[in-house]
Amino acid sequence: MALYSIAVATFANSTVRPANTVNAVATLLSTSTVVPVVFEIGTMLSAANATNHGIGHPGAGTTLGNAANGQPEDMSQANSTIQVGTTWSSYPTAPSNFFRRAAFPAVRGAGIVYTFVRGITLPVSNSLCIYNNNTASSNCDVWFCWDQ
Repeated sequence: MALYSIAVATFANSTVRPANTVNAVATLLSTSTVVPVVFEIGTMLSAANATNHGIGHPGAGTTLGNAANGQPEDMSQANSTIQVGTTWSSYPTAPSNFFRRAAFPAVRGAGIVYTFVRGITLPVSNSLCIYNNNTASSNCDVWFCWDQ
């Protein structure tokens, strides 16, 4: 098993989401053969917008529009097939319940790092999303760290 991570800059804009959904910020998507165990998720505001972020499984499946593969923390390993995306061709709906939530003041650099001691195991072909639960837009940097 190898440790992978990736960081992305994102902009969750309330005007582009479908009606009656929260703003998805970023999504980690497992493949049909690889089961990631997520140990860390971080989010930090890159603009001074007060917001509230939540982490959870989408209520319905999602398809990434653009995505980047995780990078190995042991450079002798190949890139991960697990991807993180910030746009969607099938938008992730809000979960019924969130794993974690945090409110951020309108201060650039405000953020949080979530750690999961035993990890969050994603089943195959499943996803984990960070959501902006406010109506205001949210510029932020996010990162995921996982084992696979």
